[in-house]
Amino acid sequence: MTMQEASTPIDFTRLAPPSGARMLVIGGCGGIGQALVNAALMNGLEVAVFDLPASLKRHDLPPAVLKFEVDVTDEDQVKGAYGRLGERWEGIDALVNTVGVGVSPPRRFETFSGADWSRFLSLNLLQMALICTNALPLLKKGRNASITAIGSLHGTLPPEGFGPYGAAKAGVANMIKGLALENAPAIRANCVAPSGMLTPFLAGGTGHGGEDGDTSWLDTEALTEITPLKRLCTPEDVAAVCLFMASPGARYITGQTIQVSGGRVMP
Repeated sequence: MTMQEASTPIDFTRLAPPSGARMLVIGGCGGIGQALVNAALMNGLEVAVFDLPASLKRHDLPPAVLKFEVDVTDEDQVKGAYGRLGERWEGIDALVNTVGVGVSPPRRFETFSGADWSRFLSLNLLQMALICTNALPLLKKGRNASITAIGSLHGTLPPEGFGPYGAAKAGVANMIKGLALENAPAIRANCVAPSGMLTPFLAGGTGHGGEDGDTSWLDTEALTEITPLKRLCTPEDVAAVCLFMASPGARYITGQTIQVSGGRVMP
């Protein structure tokens, strides 16, 4: 029996938007974000990135990428960034929001304070609403415009220890349905929900602000064992789906949550 190897290269050129399409990647300095930026550039897309100043300083994105410093939880900064982007692009063809902050390490529900809930909801759900809402004017000027939000398996199959994160990601998936309904047929909106992967997000820290954790609390062997495809998700696995969801091949898909979980979630 042959396993679906993570080491097999993905031919991104066969599932991408047309060359010259304009893709905005929110959180382009993160693991998924960088994989998506590289894949988009490989296919001749124009790419812009919104990310924190510290992240943009630490990660050397390709020169072709338009870079905008923005805290996505600050509505004024979000509006300002879109205003500056609008001076460079007449419209957005594809918006992909990869930003999210998880619970690290997991802990029991009763240990989360009101401030904890506010933080996780802000960094996972509120920022998604701000990014998508303020993108609509430029998306309406785009060609075959689409929104892709990174959700999580936890939004559908919440494990112990991730209370506010799972709740926020479930909210993202539901919010995307509303966006899809209210903006059809001009704009498609979908959610891509990965399972756990080894990025700075899980390597001992959350990755917010560009930091890497020193150690990982994630039991990769146990997670691999309960995954039907018997390996962890990779940033490239997620980037490939995001690229496809922004392409003409996904033109009749909207309001959906696409599970990229190696078979752990089978709706």
